[in-house]
Parts: sequence; C-alpha cells; structure tokens
Amino acid sequence: MHWLLRLLMWDGILPLVVWACPAFFRWWLGNNEMTVIFTATIIPSVALVVRYYMAISYIKQNRCGPWTQRFQTYTLRVALVYLVCLESFLIMIQELPGLKDIDAGAVLFFVTAYLIYLLPMAFVLYPGKNSSHKPVVNETSGTMTNYFGGEDSV
Repeated sequence: MHWLLRLLMWDGILPLVVWACPAFFRWWLGNNEMTVIFTATIIPSVALVVRYYMAISYIKQNRCGPWTQRFQTYTLRVALVYLVCLESFLIMIQELPGLKDIDAGAVLFFVTAYLIYLLPMAFVLYPGKNSSHKPVVNETSGTMTNYFGGEDSV
C-alpha cells in the first residue's frame, strides 16, 4: 500500500504544483507572452526530469523481474511524455479568454485525461511482490531500506 501513497505524492501533489505555477509566475513576472511560454515549457520540463529520475530509482529498487522493470521503464517514458503534453496544454489554456466559463464537460475531459495518465503510473511504481511486509535489513551496514527508497539506521 505504500506504493499507492508514493503514487499520490508524485502524481497527485506535483501536478497541482505545476498547474499552480503559472498564476505565481504571472503575478511575479507580469502577464506577458514570455511568461506564458516560460511556464508552459520550463515548468513541465523540470517536473518531467524530477519525476523521471525518482521513478527510475523506484524501478531499480523494486522486486520485479528484469522484463517487468524494462516494461515499467518504457511505460514511464510514454506516460511522462503524455503528462508533459497535458500539463503544457493546461498551462496554455489558462491564457485563453473565457476561462472562467469552464463547464462540467471540460472538467470531465481533464479528469479523464489525468486518470489515463495515472493508470500506467500505478504500474510503473508497483514495487512487486513482497513475501514479508518488513523492510529489508542490511546485516553488514546496520541500515534498512524504507519503502520510499531511503535508508534508516537500525
């Protein structure tokens, strides 16, 4: 169940931050064309790099076989390209006139588009089968690997 928490953290909180950044940058840098271009390209790209390297480290640490890990990596790449396109689109439409007139159909479209992204990411972050629910303790170093990829001393 910890992997679902990880999924909600990286794919629930981070997109909200990315989608909120344009309002902050418009306030800070002014509402001009360069601000829109900056927020629609740079912010999703930085989030993509962060997501990619964190997910790759989770894939390397999981208990799945090599073929599954390879498929998880390919799935991650496709899902992240999809999400960058979606995030850039969401940032760009914030500049369109009539944004305050979003109807239920538009909200349903974006929720569905986001859920299409979450499904493959649930597979990507799946840690594999675990015969025991206890973290692995490394006998030689006196540390144990926690579910979020870090180490804790014992």
